[in-house]
Amino acid sequence: MKKALILLCIASLTLAGLNCKKPGPPGKSVTITEACSPENYAEIIKGDTVGPRLAISGYLGLSTMFSMVSTTIMVDLFEKPGRQGKSMKVSLRYNKGKNSMNKLPKKYKYEDLIVETLDGEELGINDKVTVHGEQIATDSTSCIVIVDRIEKAK
Repeated sequence: MKKALILLCIASLTLAGLNCKKPGPPGKSVTITEACSPENYAEIIKGDTVGPRLAISGYLGLSTMFSMVSTTIMVDLFEKPGRQGKSMKVSLRYNKGKNSMNKLPKKYKYEDLIVETLDGEELGINDKVTVHGEQIATDSTSCIVIVDRIEKAK
């Protein structure tokens, strides 16, 4: 548990500068399990992620312990609504308009999680989203996707 917490803190600081880039092209559609497999790992080279672009669909949710670094926030992506099924961490831009998560109120509830898509549509916890980006991980327990494109799932 301590190792996972330390990795999450380091990853949060590293990711702060990584998902400030413009939205990339759509990624290859994969499941959460497939996204977290070694063949989809990306590398960080000179501050940029280099690896396969992935598209993962699911439902966003705040974790019991989420991480926020000025311009990014780490949240969970679940297979099913209501925080059900397999999940993984995704790093979203925070409070930056399109392709980002809206600012949370000081006293927020789970339902206050709202993201703005590439098209400007606002989606909440009961809306299925597709996030696009590169996955970075050191092993299967620390799978994180750096998101630069958010769409309403079809």
